[in-house]
Amino acid sequence: MDAVEYYNKIKPSYERLYGEEQKEKIDEILRLIEVKPNQKIIDVGAGAGLLEKILKQNMITALEPSELADLIPKRENIKIIRKRLEEFSTRKKFDLVFCITVLQDIEKEKREDFIKRLFSLCKKEGFILISVLKRSGIDLDDYSPVSKKEIGNDVLYIFEKR
Repeated sequence: MDAVEYYNKIKPSYERLYGEEQKEKIDEILRLIEVKPNQKIIDVGAGAGLLEKILKQNMITALEPSELADLIPKRENIKIIRKRLEEFSTRKKFDLVFCITVLQDIEKEKREDFIKRLFSLCKKEGFILISVLKRSGIDLDDYSPVSKKEIGNDVLYIFEKR
């Protein structure tokens, strides 16, 4: 079962299973970076839209291929796109690229292209925030993060696009 099928299957219980843990993770990430109201954000693997519920003032593109997209708040400043990253096409560049607890669900041989795609979505001097489950063993140090921090069950990597 791939990740999209899994999340479709657990949609009714997703927030009960993962909501509190994900909220704590996002709250901690938002303590580490400054998010300005005018910044454009993309949330890759937006899940049930916890980031979108917290950042109510920002223009957010929520990219979520599973049925969890149905749980993302519907507001004028949120654009919900029900696609995988590799199916998504845009000329837009974003100030902040979030990819929280997603990378371990990407097939190992496709991860490098996935990461490059995340970087390609970011504006110069913008930030890419990627968290991975510690137990996945994924190490992103070769991509030269400006910061790395353990948050709960994840390791958060922060990259600045130069």
